[in-house]
Amino acid sequence: MGMEGCCNKKVMEEEALVKKITGLAAAIGELPSLTPSPAVNALFTELVTSCIPASTVDVDALGPEAQEMRARLIRLCADAEGHLEAHYSDLLAAHDNPLDHLTLFPYFNNYIKLSQLEHGLLARHVPGPAPARVAFLGSGPLPLSSLVLAARHLPDASFDNYDISGAALVVRSAHGARGFLYPVVNPEEIRRGGFEVLTVHHPEDEVINSVIIARKAAAPAAVAADGDVPVNSGSMPAQCAVAVSRPCLGCACELGARAHQKMKEMAMEEMEA
Repeated sequence: MGMEGCCNKKVMEEEALVKKITGLAAAIGELPSLTPSPAVNALFTELVTSCIPASTVDVDALGPEAQEMRARLIRLCADAEGHLEAHYSDLLAAHDNPLDHLTLFPYFNNYIKLSQLEHGLLARHVPGPAPARVAFLGSGPLPLSSLVLAARHLPDASFDNYDISGAALVVRSAHGARGFLYPVVNPEEIRRGGFEVLTVHHPEDEVINSVIIARKAAAPAAVAADGDVPVNSGSMPAQCAVAVSRPCLGCACELGARAHQKMKEMAMEEMEA
């Protein structure tokens, strides 16, 4: 097959995928409720299954109509995820020890894999002592990510969970067709928020989210009058981290600002302790 034939096949595959996802988005939008049910579960299972395989589709290059569809679909996915977490939060709360029954959540294994990936990337690119405090923004009604991180990777850390999402920033993004399920965060937006992007990782298995590891860009050190002794580097404590779960479309800079503000608050608390 020649170059032209390959290009045509690629375009046809991308168009077929967008058409399929558009149909699924329309069907999901017509559901009377996004609360877990056989109909809801079936549609979202088909949607996720369609988006997971590697794809050359560039969601940022879609036309205006497809972009509107994608934005609506991401909001629907977020709402459905909230309903799913709320449902299982109530279910787990009925047990004497909810933490012993987290495997009841249907995608719990994905959280284990994603948290392992995030912790591994964080440890590799931000070496040093493990974070003593973690601010998790976007934890939702069932904060599985922070629960898994606390139980399996950071048992000595203190977690602050915020239902909205130190020195390190962990951002979840998406790549390829997975951008129909989650917002795609441009690393440049994180840089404009005052962070240094250390790595961007795109999983190729059932873990849907991409992971971006960043840290607060070091501020130039202020120098004392004699020119020798740094007065204040303006950096945050190394033992702090901020995790951002599901950023909204186009708000990575705002999240960066929130993360920066939260790190400053955590730093002040550490100094006052």
